[in-house]
Amino acid sequence: MALPPATDAASDIVCFTCNVGLGGFGDNQVLLARAIDYLKGDLWLIQRESPGVYRLCS
Repeated sequence: MALPPATDAASDIVCFTCNVGLGGFGDNQVLLARAIDYLKGDLWLIQRESPGVYRLCS
């Protein structure tokens, strides 16, 4: 897969691995925000109470 040439100066200040990781979000700010929420532990978690019964936990 060929990547488009960098057009932002920001791509010049992160390492190759980080640039590839960030590129995986495809400039989708919603996905990036959800990834940040995940890292902060702010996502709702689904916990199984019993077969067929689930609870949302924060």
